Amino acid sequence: MKANTFLALMAGLAAGVMLGIMIAPQNGEENRKEFRRKVDEFLDKHCSEKGKEAPANE
Repeated sequence: MKANTFLALMAGLAAGVMLGIMIAPQNGEENRKEFRRKVDEFLDKHCSEKGKEAPANE
């Protein structure tokens, strides 16, 4: 698979996940908290694998 095809696939997957979160039956505040939690978990996992620290939350 070409790199551009893979990047397009990942971008489409990310857009689908975000759309799914936005239309979920939770209110907006709950969605934002859950989304932020999942992003933080992802960053912690992937940044620690590379020996880097995750960026600080604002």
